[in-house]
Formats: sequence, C-alpha cells, structure tokens
Amino acid sequence: MPGYHVALPPADRHRVEASEGEPLLWLALVRLDSDAALVNLRAPVVVNPRRMIGIQVIQTDSPYPVDHRLPLD
Repeated sequence: MPGYHVALPPADRHRVEASEGEPLLWLALVRLDSDAALVNLRAPVVVNPRRMIGIQVIQTDSPYPVDHRLPLD
C-alpha cells in the first residue's frame, strides 16, 4: 500500500530490546481467502533480528484496515 507507515512507540521498541535507529523487520500477517489475500495492515509484527524478539504492534487508532484485500491474479 503506497505510503504505508507504522510508528513503533518507545515502550514497544524497549520490549524488542532495540536501540533507537536499529533496523527492525516488519511483517504483515496474510490470510488467504478463496479469491484474495487479506493483509492485516493495522497490526503488523515487528522483529528485532539481532535479538530474535518480536511483538505484534496493535494500533487501535490506525487508518489502515485489518483485512486489506489483494487480488490473487
């Protein structure tokens, strides 16, 4: 999705033991339906690959959908 951005609050950065500016791995959860892939853009998983610690960042005030539809062409 163009312009997709999720901010990681300082408390969550602390939970994954990442320093400010440390590169993190962001993953979107995908569910396959019969005619589309549904991507959860509201609650991505963020992983600190250096420490192998990850959390799901749930943003209740996010403008992004839980089920963003991607066609399976």
